[in-house]
Amino acid sequence: MGFFSNFFNSKSKDETSNQVVDKNIQSELDKLIAQAESGDVNSQVILANKYFNGEGLKQDKKEAVKWYRLAADRGHAGAQTAMGIFYSGAHGLFEPNIEIAFQYFMKAANQGDATAQWRIGDIYLYQNNLVEAEKWLTMSLNNGDQSAIIGLADVNMRQGRKEEAVKLLTKSASLGNPLAMNNLGFCYQNGQGVHMDKEIAVYWYQKAVDGNYDPACQNLAICYRDGIGVEKNPAKMVEILQKGVQLGNAFCMYQLGIFYKQGIPGVIPMNMDRATELINKAIMLGYKE
Repeated sequence: MGFFSNFFNSKSKDETSNQVVDKNIQSELDKLIAQAESGDVNSQVILANKYFNGEGLKQDKKEAVKWYRLAADRGHAGAQTAMGIFYSGAHGLFEPNIEIAFQYFMKAANQGDATAQWRIGDIYLYQNNLVEAEKWLTMSLNNGDQSAIIGLADVNMRQGRKEEAVKLLTKSASLGNPLAMNNLGFCYQNGQGVHMDKEIAVYWYQKAVDGNYDPACQNLAICYRDGIGVEKNPAKMVEILQKGVQLGNAFCMYQLGIFYKQGIPGVIPMNMDRATELINKAIMLGYKE
């Protein structure tokens, strides 16, 4: 055979190498599935994660739930927490059922799972059971889940320990949490637990907006509309409202719709079609004047 015959019939080193890699990956996956099917809990969770995230397998969240449930029933705390999150309504996999979610979270929390402890604390906070909320949120934070800080700040604020609430919010904001940044801005704007400083409020609102936290778009837009901590600036206000619309904030949709309806000279033209679209969408999302 000549050179050209060998060229067209031979496989490149890269192609051969890729086939070997693919075979190795499939072999590892087959092994994982066999271990999961034999009842190995850790393998069940790893397989569930792969199905959930589409890693090495076609994404299939229902199949992922099957494996999470099996692992949860065998006592795996992470899987129990995942099931609790699903029953809380996340990812649209189940109709929300807080009682079932709570049961899963409690099983995981009793094994020391910090995320489950935080979720339990939040449930108690929603029910206004501040004693239990503080207990579980503190436990979660002590076990390393920084997400619990926000709930603890809320507990302290409701119990009148406003200075402590601000300390917690400041800590969380310094860690990059945009919800904490927004709430800290509110505290500075209204003098809650800290001296009133509307310029600092604007600073924190802006940080939260930069973190794509949509309620902060509402707060910052109002500041530029009314001159709270900054000079009135209709163009900046509209820019922030537009970002809020992109993030799905109903208030921003409605307010921007009103401005399209009225027009702002030099800033935004009258556009009744766009106004109607935005106002109707805001109302569909539950916005009320």
